[in-house]
Amino acid sequence: MDLAEGEAESPSSIDHFDRNLLPRYLREYLDKTQVGDSEIREAVETGSLHRLAVDAILGPADKRMTIDELSRRSGVEPSALRAIWRALGFVDAEAGSGLYSEVDLSAVLALKPLIRTELGKEIAIKLARIVGSSMARIAEAEVVAALVSERSGPTSTVSDEDNLQQELADRFARFTERTVSVVPELLGYAWLRHIHASASRIVAAQDRNAMGSSLIEVAVGFIDMVGFTALSQQLSAKELTTVVANFEALAYDTVAELGGRVVKTIGDEVMFVCEDAVLATEICLVLREKFSDEKSMSAQVRAGVAFGPVLPISGDYFGTFVNLASRIVNIASPGAVVVSDAVHDIIDPLEQFDKFALRSRYLKDIGYEQLWAVVRKGELSAGEL
Repeated sequence: MDLAEGEAESPSSIDHFDRNLLPRYLREYLDKTQVGDSEIREAVETGSLHRLAVDAILGPADKRMTIDELSRRSGVEPSALRAIWRALGFVDAEAGSGLYSEVDLSAVLALKPLIRTELGKEIAIKLARIVGSSMARIAEAEVVAALVSERSGPTSTVSDEDNLQQELADRFARFTERTVSVVPELLGYAWLRHIHASASRIVAAQDRNAMGSSLIEVAVGFIDMVGFTALSQQLSAKELTTVVANFEALAYDTVAELGGRVVKTIGDEVMFVCEDAVLATEICLVLREKFSDEKSMSAQVRAGVAFGPVLPISGDYFGTFVNLASRIVNIASPGAVVVSDAVHDIIDPLEQFDKFALRSRYLKDIGYEQLWAVVRKGELSAGEL
């Protein structure tokens, strides 16, 4: 690059760039991912070093493959590759573009025995949808946390704009150094443990209820943060993030500790399932008590529980009793644990709960339902509800 007479040379000039000027973590990361000097020089010159660091996670750019090359090397039809790619949540690559790496090839070869038949391909696509949705959420949460929390040392030899690019790239390098090699082990371990837990739960439910292979009988609970919309208008973004994070953490930990499973979070609401109505009721009462004691929480919670046959699909649950639990929590008073009539019938003989009949309510798409408020034994009188 020619410089005009009298013009000072920038430390990031493509002719004078020295990769040793990069932060150590970033330099070691780019070395490990086999990114060459020419690529780094071009990225520094164009102000895209942070994007190069992200792209390098898949390996050298000059070794990327088109979908046709990936198909040839793997022996899997491009149509099957595209179907799985879309199911994972990714946009189709433009024709002829080198998007795929050795990482993709290894994954396709591992899946190849499963997708040789139409049935196997269908199963693989269903699994890809579940995995893709879950991994997208995990990955985004990880990267956001890393880029916000990581801090690298000052870089005095570059301009402010270059410093920003290097700072972002270095944070990402630190993040990948600690997590990329560890997370697959954690995911594999968690998957195996959840396979065991899910199989035990579903097999037990089917055996207990003899309901066939499609429906299982479980308790469904919803925990809702009351007044979240108003709260979001009063708190700063940072304060609101802390409240939501504490809400989710406390819910996840408590449900798991007591033997249930969190199915999903829906904004300010958590849905969980467990094997029996007694346990679901206990989980809701414990959560209500913990949230009331939590100093960082500035809102109350309420809970709704129903029990009956549901349809498990892709890790989620569907059916009338899921809708019933959701409707119940929406009409519950702040701080209340409200259960359906079927749940009441199960817990009624138990001494540890007091049960108070509420007036029959009409619930959308369900009809009139007798509901019950549940508290600890001796906690309240009917007049205090």
